[in-house]
Amino acid sequence: MGKEVPNSTWMRVWANTAWWIVTIFSVPFGLYTLPFISGKFEIYKHFTREARLGNHHLAGLHILHNLRTWQIHATAALLFVAIGPFQFNTSFRNNHSVLHKRFGYVFAACTVITAVTGATTMSKATELPPIVKTLSPFMSIGTLIALTISINAARNKNFQTHRRWMMRSAAIGYSVMYNRFPLPPLIYAFTKDQDQALSYTFPLSLLLNCGLAEIYIRKYLTQSDRKLL
Repeated sequence: MGKEVPNSTWMRVWANTAWWIVTIFSVPFGLYTLPFISGKFEIYKHFTREARLGNHHLAGLHILHNLRTWQIHATAALLFVAIGPFQFNTSFRNNHSVLHKRFGYVFAACTVITAVTGATTMSKATELPPIVKTLSPFMSIGTLIALTISINAARNKNFQTHRRWMMRSAAIGYSVMYNRFPLPPLIYAFTKDQDQALSYTFPLSLLLNCGLAEIYIRKYLTQSDRKLL
């Protein structure tokens, strides 16, 4: 009792830094979703494979032909990144538990929607490299499994387990955000090929986000929980 958890100080710094990174990058990602929500994604068309090949009349058709699904996906993603920083803020969670619970319902619903529609849209996206289309359904399944475990733990008042599994679920979802910013510009600067850059950044952002989240869970949260026993 009262014994300091090893490395707790730098783990807290790490957690605070990660929170700020998520919060800051949620802003441009939120803006990124708006053209998809409105259906006016002319700017995005210029970054597609067909546009680079000079086939501007074909650019973005994989979105236009599934526009309703993309709009639902983008709307849920916008709510996901808007609510997320509040849900993972310790002060907000401790001081506004009722609001945290209500936000949690919306956050969970957005997680389910983005997971299902994400797998659907990616499977139909002809503009994406094979590795993206292959990983997407597994990411959706992993997200939903982690979310289910988290919700079940919360219903059983096991909030330590709830927190750990919610972080795992969210880590998969947020890896998509980091796949947009800032990894692609960095890798594209070296590969000069957008498809190749996306083939690198998609699995890399997933591994980094989930890996760092798991290290934090195992090295800090688990030890903190043991300290309370």
